[in-house]
Order: sequence, then C-alpha cells, then structure tokens
Amino acid sequence: DGPYLDPPTDSSYLTPADNIASTLTVSSYANLNSGQGFISTDVGRMIRLLSEPAAYNSGTAYTIGQSVKWNGAYFTNIQAGTGQQPDVAVAYWSINTSASLWTWGKIASITSPSIVVFTIIGPSLLYVLPISTWRMGAYSNTTGWPTNGLYYEGRLWLAGAIANRIDGSCSNQPLKFSPTASDGTVGDANSINYTFNSNDVNPIYWMKATATGIICGTLAREWLLQASQLADPITPTSIQVHPSTNYGCANVEPVNTELTISFVNRYGRKVLEYFPDVFSGRYTAPNLTHTAKHLTLSGIVELRYQSELLPILWARCANGSLIGATYKRTSLMSSQGTDFTGWHRHDLGSGRTVESITISPSVDGTLDTLAMVTNDYSNVRHVELLREMFDVNTIQALGWF
Repeated sequence: DGPYLDPPTDSSYLTPADNIASTLTVSSYANLNSGQGFISTDVGRMIRLLSEPAAYNSGTAYTIGQSVKWNGAYFTNIQAGTGQQPDVAVAYWSINTSASLWTWGKIASITSPSIVVFTIIGPSLLYVLPISTWRMGAYSNTTGWPTNGLYYEGRLWLAGAIANRIDGSCSNQPLKFSPTASDGTVGDANSINYTFNSNDVNPIYWMKATATGIICGTLAREWLLQASQLADPITPTSIQVHPSTNYGCANVEPVNTELTISFVNRYGRKVLEYFPDVFSGRYTAPNLTHTAKHLTLSGIVELRYQSELLPILWARCANGSLIGATYKRTSLMSSQGTDFTGWHRHDLGSGRTVESITISPSVDGTLDTLAMVTNDYSNVRHVELLREMFDVNTIQALGWF
C-alpha cells in the first residue's frame, strides 16, 4: 500500500465500474503522466482511492442511514427529511467518521489513456460514485524505482526515484507504506513521505544511518533527517530535514568506517571522511585524498572498507584500476587529523581491469578481505580474492597477494 504521489489538484476524478473498481475511468488526463494519460508502463502501478459519500444537497429527501459529505466532514441521517443542513440540524444528522474509506489496488492492464482494468487489494469501495480524491503510486516503470535505501528505527527508507524525496515505511512493517489508516487518520506508525525544502532539485544518491538521524547525499549537498525533538523516533508528525554541509556527492555508495562515513565528492576525485565534531556537533568532511589526486585522475566509482588485519579503504577507479588507503581515525575532533592515511596503487600483474569490488570473508573465514571481479579484455570475468595480510611470524615466502 504505497508509496504514493500527492492527490491531483486539477479536479480530475475517477469513476469506478462497481464497488471493487474492476475498471477505473479518469475524467481528464491532461496532468496524468505529462498529458499522456494511462500508459503501458503503468501496469502494476498502485492507486489509492478515497471512497466517500456524495455531497449534501438541500433539495434531496434523505432517508435514515444515508450518508453525505458537508464542509469536509461526514454525516449520517438519523431522521428522514429535506433541507436539514447537517452541521446545524443535529436531530437529523450525526457525525460519522466511518462514512468514508481509503482503499488501494494496482493497475492490471490499460484499456485506453483514460481507462484501466484495476485489481483492488484493500477493502471494497463503500460507494459506486466518482472519486475526487485519489493518488497514483510513486514507484513504477513510468516514474522509476528507488536506487538506494536503508533500515532505520524500524522503517525501510527508500530514495532516488523522485528528486529531493524520501519515503519511510510503516513502523516495523518494512513492505507497507500506508500514508493513513483506512479512515484517513494519520498515526505515528503510518508511513512517511517527505520532500526536502530546497532551492534546487536533485535525486538522493545515498543514505547512511547515524546516531543523530539519517545522512542523505545529493549532488549539491548533504542533508540530515531526524525527529523534531531530540531522542524522539521519527514519525509522520515528528520529522525535519535540514542541509548539513555543501560538499556534494558523486553517485557512489559511501562506506562506514569505525567512526566516520567516507564518500566520494561530486567530481569523483576526492574521498571525504564525514563526521560530527565531538564538541560542536557540526559535520565536517576532511579530504583523505589531498596527497593522492594523481591516483584518482579517472574518477572513483566504487568504495569498500576492510577493517582487519589492516584498515584499508579500497577504491575502484573509472579506468579499471585499483587503489587503496591504509586509513584510521580514533579522534572525532575536527581540528585533529587521522592517525594515518597512506595511499597505494595496485597494478594487476595479469593486466586485467577491475569491474567490481567488495569485502568478503578471508580464505580461512576469520577476517575480512578484498574480493573483486576482473576482466581480461576478452570479456571473460574472473573472481579474485586477496590473500591474507602479513601477520606476526608470517613466513616471508607467503608474502604475496
């Protein structure tokens, strides 16, 4: 159930064929999919529907049990009559919060730009009436799919499909994104969709969980998403996102080190270590590659971190080369540098190019080590695993990689 786009504001409405909405007909598709209406890539896309009674009409003779909508509220008739305005004629009408219902489903097939075959997933519609409040699914083959995500505070968070927007699932239900309950109320456990209040429009490239919230990286800057009150959980009514720094990120997944987050800057030439100063709490991003710009000339396209035996930040470059930095930080004071940062270049004796890197268990399974996929220029791929690092009393003849 979700995530969804905002309801249309052009007064367009959907007309269901029956109470299970086996088909839906849109009154106007001028603003649907940039004027194309329903298109083939919408198959499988979610739609959320608000089934509500017709508006009150002073000339209608209402009978007991009939419901109407008046001034944004719902009323059910308790005494038959005509011309009795619901909000003042309390002897004739009673407020009924269950007289409307949100339901949802997905598009099964496209009949025309204005008509779709619909499979309802939620409860049946309460009324077979035109639906003026409805929401299209945010993710589809038409709009695109999330490119990154993480699990944080019991919610699955997704981003990348819509610029400046992040979506959080219902609490402790990572595959459910219901923005409201069926009666339209919003509780702390409902899903979250939040659009950054920014003067530019950029997709979110990555997210990382921290003790203070979620760090989100975009091409222009880094954002901090957190609850409105310190130490509170993030909920639909307690959420704020503010720009943290303006370094800008490349579309490269960052990595967690022991104390920091390391990410590639927007130009692909620098690796920045990102952390809050222990005294001020302000985030800073010292440049780890200030002595290694010659190694990143082609741009960094992948990062991985190996912690034992040696803490090494591995990087794959756009030209297929492999570089690394033996790196460690034990202080979160921005005025103090790293304990050590030593860069090294690794030319493969096989002449292969590196296409992918990751960190996997070492040969004996007791440590972690570098694994990579390489290409020998004939499009034959090889999986290579780095041998164990030098250790105390290692035989010198085993000192190769």
